[in-house]
Amino acid sequence: WKSLKEGKAPTEKTRSIKVLKKKKGVEVWETVKAPEKRTGGFVNLKIQFDVNSYTIRPTSYKILNELGKALSDPRLRERIITINGHTDSDGKEKYNVRLSLNRAGAVKQYLIDHCNISPDQLKVVGYGESIPLKPNTSKENKQFNRRVEIVAAKK
Repeated sequence: WKSLKEGKAPTEKTRSIKVLKKKKGVEVWETVKAPEKRTGGFVNLKIQFDVNSYTIRPTSYKILNELGKALSDPRLRERIITINGHTDSDGKEKYNVRLSLNRAGAVKQYLIDHCNISPDQLKVVGYGESIPLKPNTSKENKQFNRRVEIVAAKK
């Protein structure tokens, strides 16, 4: 959690990708510059969901509760926390982007409901399959790519 709390900047090398964001409850497609390689200020969490669902599995509650404790740290209260949802490459691209946004939204709602994190501190973005950590060539790699990334940025 140390690098998350320090809020270090991403690398300079970026690429443009389409993402889905929720702004004031409305889904908005945007083209954003995404770093090709992330360093500092973020953490990838293996939050597990049912297949083709954004229902969080109970096995993930412990890590979400730990995240909630970390986000309650006074050093993070003055930061905007972005919850980035990611999927593997199975399914259609637009479906995966929406699924990843809904999964990020489920994590946000969990943090609000169970960890008393302010909704104003949390943003959600769906990246779908566009930023895999490993090639989507095996069942294990696909599981690895289904994740939620937490990024702490200065307000």
